[in-house]
Amino acid sequence: MALYEHTFLARQDISSQQAEALADQYKAVLEENGGSVGKVENWGLRTAAYRIQKNRKCHYIHMNVDAPSAALAEMERQMRINENILRFMTIRVEEHEEGQSAMMKKSDRDDRPRRNDREDRPRRDAPAQQLQNLQVKENKSWLSHQHQAAVVHLIAARSLARSLAQTLLKSTIKIQNYCNATFLSAAKSFLHASHQ
Repeated sequence: MALYEHTFLARQDISSQQAEALADQYKAVLEENGGSVGKVENWGLRTAAYRIQKNRKCHYIHMNVDAPSAALAEMERQMRINENILRFMTIRVEEHEEGQSAMMKKSDRDDRPRRNDREDRPRRDAPAQQLQNLQVKENKSWLSHQHQAAVVHLIAARSLARSLAQTLLKSTIKIQNYCNATFLSAAKSFLHASHQ
Protein backbone atom coordinates (compact mmCIF):
# COMPACT_ATOMS: atom_id res chain seq x y z
CA MET A 1 0.00 0.00 0.00
CA ALA A 2 1.09 3.54 -0.68
CA LEU A 3 1.28 6.50 1.68
CA TYR A 4 -0.73 9.64 0.91
CA GLU A 5 -1.53 13.00 2.45
CA HIS A 6 -5.10 13.97 1.75
CA THR A 7 -6.62 17.39 2.47
CA PHE A 8 -10.18 18.46 1.77
CA LEU A 9 -12.11 21.69 2.17
CA ALA A 10 -15.68 21.63 3.45
CA ARG A 11 -18.28 24.39 3.16
CA GLN A 12 -18.29 27.16 5.77
CA ASP A 13 -22.01 26.63 6.44
CA ILE A 14 -21.50 23.34 8.25
CA SER A 15 -20.38 23.16 11.88
CA SER A 16 -17.00 21.86 12.99
CA GLN A 17 -18.71 18.73 14.34
CA GLN A 18 -20.18 18.06 10.91
CA ALA A 19 -16.74 18.56 9.35
CA GLU A 20 -15.34 16.00 11.81
CA ALA A 21 -18.19 13.66 10.88
CA LEU A 22 -17.20 13.99 7.20
CA ALA A 23 -13.63 13.03 8.11
CA ASP A 24 -14.93 9.99 10.03
CA GLN A 25 -17.16 9.04 7.09
CA TYR A 26 -14.26 9.04 4.62
CA LYS A 27 -12.03 7.30 7.14
CA ALA A 28 -14.61 4.48 7.24
CA VAL A 29 -14.68 4.33 3.43
CA LEU A 30 -10.92 3.86 3.36
CA GLU A 31 -10.98 1.19 6.07
CA GLU A 32 -13.76 -0.73 4.27
CA ASN A 33 -11.58 -0.87 1.15
CA GLY A 34 -8.44 -2.10 2.91
CA GLY A 35 -6.77 1.17 3.89
CA SER A 36 -6.02 2.95 7.14
CA VAL A 37 -5.84 6.53 8.33
CA GLY A 38 -2.93 7.42 10.59
CA LYS A 39 -3.79 10.89 11.80
CA VAL A 40 -6.61 13.33 11.17
CA GLU A 41 -6.06 17.04 11.77
CA ASN A 42 -8.81 19.63 11.77
CA TRP A 43 -7.16 22.89 10.76
CA GLY A 44 -10.37 24.75 11.51
CA LEU A 45 -12.34 27.35 9.65
CA ARG A 46 -9.86 29.36 7.59
CA THR A 47 -10.11 32.05 4.94
CA ALA A 48 -9.56 30.61 1.49
CA ALA A 49 -7.17 32.20 -0.99
CA TYR A 50 -10.08 32.84 -3.36
CA ARG A 51 -13.84 32.30 -3.46
CA ILE A 52 -14.89 28.72 -4.03
CA GLN A 53 -18.55 28.33 -4.98
CA LYS A 54 -19.43 31.58 -3.18
CA ASN A 55 -17.57 30.50 -0.02
CA ARG A 56 -14.85 32.76 1.36
CA LYS A 57 -14.02 30.44 4.28
CA CYS A 58 -13.67 26.67 4.46
CA HIS A 59 -13.17 23.93 7.03
CA TYR A 60 -9.75 22.39 6.33
CA ILE A 61 -9.29 18.70 7.22
CA HIS A 62 -5.96 16.90 6.70
CA MET A 63 -5.47 13.11 6.83
CA ASN A 64 -2.43 10.82 6.63
CA VAL A 65 -3.58 7.83 4.59
CA ASP A 66 -2.09 4.38 4.01
CA ALA A 67 -4.29 2.74 1.41
CA PRO A 68 -4.36 1.07 -2.00
CA SER A 69 -5.20 3.25 -4.99
CA ALA A 70 -8.64 1.63 -5.37
CA ALA A 71 -9.66 2.71 -1.86
CA LEU A 72 -8.43 6.24 -2.53
CA ALA A 73 -10.30 6.35 -5.85
CA GLU A 74 -13.53 5.31 -4.09
CA MET A 75 -13.10 7.97 -1.41
CA GLU A 76 -12.44 10.68 -4.03
CA ARG A 77 -15.48 9.51 -6.04
CA GLN A 78 -17.69 9.94 -2.99
CA MET A 79 -16.16 13.36 -2.30
CA ARG A 80 -17.05 14.53 -5.81
CA ILE A 81 -20.68 13.61 -5.14
CA ASN A 82 -20.91 15.26 -1.71
CA GLU A 83 -22.09 18.88 -1.91
CA ASN A 84 -20.37 19.81 1.37
CA ILE A 85 -16.90 19.10 -0.08
CA LEU A 86 -15.60 22.06 -2.08
CA ARG A 87 -12.09 20.88 -2.98
CA PHE A 88 -9.75 18.02 -2.17
CA MET A 89 -6.17 17.12 -2.95
CA THR A 90 -4.27 13.88 -2.51
CA ILE A 91 -0.49 13.75 -2.67
CA ARG A 92 1.62 10.60 -2.59
CA VAL A 93 4.50 10.81 -0.10
CA GLU A 94 7.46 8.62 0.80
CA GLU A 95 6.70 8.81 4.54
CA HIS A 96 4.31 10.65 6.82
CA GLU A 97 5.42 13.55 9.01
CA GLU A 98 5.85 12.79 12.67
CA GLY A 99 3.97 15.08 15.03
CA GLN A 100 1.91 18.04 13.91
CA SER A 101 1.84 19.30 10.36
CA ALA A 102 3.22 22.70 9.44
CA MET A 103 -0.23 24.28 9.51
CA MET A 104 -0.77 23.29 13.12
CA LYS A 105 2.56 24.61 14.41
CA LYS A 106 1.89 28.07 15.79
CA SER A 107 5.41 28.60 17.08
CA ASP A 108 6.74 29.12 13.56
CA ARG A 109 4.12 31.75 12.84
CA ASP A 110 4.72 33.58 16.12
CA ASP A 111 8.46 33.92 15.46
CA ARG A 112 7.94 35.96 12.30
CA PRO A 113 8.60 39.68 12.59
CA ARG A 114 5.50 41.83 12.37
CA ARG A 115 5.28 44.73 9.95
CA ASN A 116 5.38 47.23 12.79
CA ASP A 117 8.59 45.73 14.17
CA ARG A 118 10.61 46.12 10.98
CA GLU A 119 13.36 48.67 11.28
CA ASP A 120 14.78 48.16 7.79
CA ARG A 121 11.99 50.06 6.03
CA PRO A 122 11.98 53.86 5.96
CA ARG A 123 9.06 55.57 7.60
CA ARG A 124 6.70 57.65 5.50
CA ASP A 125 6.88 60.83 7.50
CA ALA A 126 6.80 64.44 6.43
CA PRO A 127 10.06 65.73 4.85
CA ALA A 128 10.97 67.77 7.93
CA GLN A 129 10.65 64.70 10.18
CA GLN A 130 12.74 62.61 7.79
CA LEU A 131 15.46 65.24 7.91
CA GLN A 132 15.35 65.18 11.72
CA ASN A 133 15.66 61.39 11.64
CA LEU A 134 19.01 61.65 9.87
CA GLN A 135 21.62 60.96 12.50
CA VAL A 136 24.14 63.74 12.23
CA LYS A 137 26.86 63.87 14.79
CA GLU A 138 27.21 67.25 16.43
CA ASN A 139 31.00 67.33 16.34
CA LYS A 140 31.35 66.09 12.77
CA SER A 141 28.49 67.52 10.78
CA TRP A 142 29.02 65.75 7.49
CA LEU A 143 26.07 67.55 5.93
CA SER A 144 26.54 71.18 5.19
CA HIS A 145 23.53 73.49 5.16
CA GLN A 146 23.40 73.27 1.37
CA HIS A 147 23.32 69.49 1.49
CA GLN A 148 20.59 69.55 4.13
CA ALA A 149 18.50 71.87 1.97
CA ALA A 150 19.07 69.61 -1.04
CA VAL A 151 17.90 66.57 0.96
CA VAL A 152 14.74 68.43 2.05
CA HIS A 153 14.01 69.41 -1.56
CA LEU A 154 14.66 65.86 -2.76
CA ILE A 155 12.30 64.36 -0.18
CA ALA A 156 9.62 66.94 -1.00
CA ALA A 157 10.02 66.28 -4.74
CA ARG A 158 9.66 62.54 -4.14
CA SER A 159 6.41 62.95 -2.23
CA LEU A 160 5.13 65.38 -4.90
CA ALA A 161 6.00 62.89 -7.65
CA ARG A 162 4.14 60.13 -5.78
CA SER A 163 0.98 62.27 -5.44
CA LEU A 164 1.20 63.33 -9.11
CA ALA A 165 1.51 59.69 -10.20
CA GLN A 166 -1.60 58.78 -8.20
CA THR A 167 -3.55 61.70 -9.70
CA LEU A 168 -2.41 60.76 -13.20
CA LEU A 169 -3.51 57.16 -12.69
CA LYS A 170 -6.98 58.27 -11.55
CA SER A 171 -7.26 60.63 -14.55
CA THR A 172 -6.19 57.88 -16.96
CA ILE A 173 -8.89 55.57 -15.65
CA LYS A 174 -11.52 58.30 -16.04
CA ILE A 175 -10.37 59.00 -19.61
CA GLN A 176 -10.48 55.30 -20.48
CA ASN A 177 -14.03 54.99 -19.13
CA TYR A 178 -15.11 58.09 -21.11
CA CYS A 179 -13.51 56.77 -24.32
CA ASN A 180 -15.14 53.37 -23.89
CA ALA A 181 -18.55 54.97 -23.39
CA THR A 182 -18.04 57.27 -26.41
CA PHE A 183 -16.93 54.38 -28.61
CA LEU A 184 -19.92 52.28 -27.57
CA SER A 185 -22.40 55.07 -28.30
CA ALA A 186 -20.75 55.71 -31.71
CA ALA A 187 -20.88 52.01 -32.53
CA LYS A 188 -24.56 51.80 -31.55
CA SER A 189 -25.45 54.81 -33.72
CA PHE A 190 -23.47 53.35 -36.64
CA LEU A 191 -25.26 50.01 -36.33
CA HIS A 192 -28.62 51.76 -36.04
CA ALA A 193 -27.87 53.82 -39.16
CA SER A 194 -26.68 50.79 -41.14
CA HIS A 195 -29.92 48.86 -40.45
CA GLN A 196 -32.13 51.63 -41.78
